[in-house]
Amino acid sequence: FSWGGAHSLALPYNIPSMRTATAWPPADWENAGGFVRLYIGLEDPRDLIADLKQAMETHLGA
Repeated sequence: FSWGGAHSLALPYNIPSMRTATAWPPADWENAGGFVRLYIGLEDPRDLIADLKQAMETHLGA
């Protein structure tokens, strides 16, 4: 979906529960990991980068 506005949004995706046609991950992938879809608004790119960095550091414990 599209917000069409000035706000940003990050949504986690659970690929296995969304795919019904084929298995996920493909057999040649050791670990598909997680996916996050980003809907980027009109914020300053430096603010977006700082927000993403903070979120990854918090989540990954880096």
